Amino acid sequence: MISVKDQAFFFLTKNTSYIFKINDEGHLINLHYGRKIRAENLKPLEMKLNAGAGSTVIYGNSDYSMDLLPLEYSFNGKGDYRIMPLEIMMEDGSYVADFIYDSYLITDELLPLNTLPQSLGIGSQSLVITLKDKLFNVKVQLIYTVYEDEDVITRRVVL
Repeated sequence: MISVKDQAFFFLTKNTSYIFKINDEGHLINLHYGRKIRAENLKPLEMKLNAGAGSTVIYGNSDYSMDLLPLEYSFNGKGDYRIMPLEIMMEDGSYVADFIYDSYLITDELLPLNTLPQSLGIGSQSLVITLKDKLFNVKVQLIYTVYEDEDVITRRVVL
């Protein structure tokens, strides 16, 4: 089952919960993946930020650094020093990407994969989150599918 409440996305299977939220800057922050929980108050699940590391770069006007946050998906050039799963050369020749939340769609349909094998499940739901770059007209979709009875949550990225 997939639900949305107060800028947070909840995935529930028979035995697990997967929860992330949209922060004030528009980034997706992972809060929990593990045994099934009832999360009525998300504050205790949020990372406590106090002081950055020696090479920390503060993001914009916020009080956090991208390399310290448990980001749902990382992009290049904004202070996140982890290995990036996706690197895009932008129109200006740079590799800096700052994708923020744009929209979401929940569907009871299984969204097909055209080039890869795919699991099939009765009663599965999918969530499509669209992220857009702050400067360029580039969008990325994060597609999650929950197979509730099978205890499986999948994720894929479409550029």
